[in-house]
Amino acid sequence: VHAQYAIGQEWRNNSRKNEGMEPKQKRHPVMDVTGDRSKVLCCKEKYCIGTWNVRPMNHGKLEVVKQEMARVNIDILGISELKWTGMGEFNSDDHYIYYCGQESLRRNGVALTVSKRVENAVLGCNLKINRMISVHFQDKPFNITAIQVYASTSNAEEAEVE
Repeated sequence: VHAQYAIGQEWRNNSRKNEGMEPKQKRHPVMDVTGDRSKVLCCKEKYCIGTWNVRPMNHGKLEVVKQEMARVNIDILGISELKWTGMGEFNSDDHYIYYCGQESLRRNGVALTVSKRVENAVLGCNLKINRMISVHFQDKPFNITAIQVYASTSNAEEAEVE
């Protein structure tokens, strides 16, 4: 599990260094999801966001995931290679889980697990596609959307990649 902290003040201070070099652009909340690291760049509070390819995650692995979230102090965790069917959400101890999987096949699913600390900030979620999920959070000065996507590998069939 990889995670990185960032607060809005750090982002604003760093962005001022280059003000004279390029035109001012309207700043929006940014979620940098390159590789396994994610950081929220607009919040006044610190949130830790991580991703984990659990290879694969069956229902029994949920306890391990929750323990790791607590150990690393992660507030929002994106999970890929989920082997759950269907789409939904449920509460499990101090975590709320949003998940999307295929209707019949147990593969290619995704989930976003939210800790109790940020659970009340959830505005809604998008559970329409089995390989992508998004959860919207209320925050100041901007709301945040966390997105978890499971993409096919390069050796997958052409129709599956599309």
